[in-house]
Amino acid sequence: MKLLSRHEKTIVVLFIIATFLLIVSLLPGGYEEATNILQGLATGVISGIVLLFINGIKSKEYRQLTEIIV
Repeated sequence: MKLLSRHEKTIVVLFIIATFLLIVSLLPGGYEEATNILQGLATGVISGIVLLFINGIKSKEYRQLTEIIV
């Protein structure tokens, strides 16, 4: 069984945080300002997930290319 890499672990944690923030922001009875802040934070976390995912792919490709060249 392959263990998750550092990037993959971070992506999982960030996904859980983003999901939690979105669920809390959609609960009825909340202040509109707080809801907007939570949704903004969730959006930022999701953007971070995308960047980490892309960075992980690029790192793997870079290592593969380095092995081929050397």
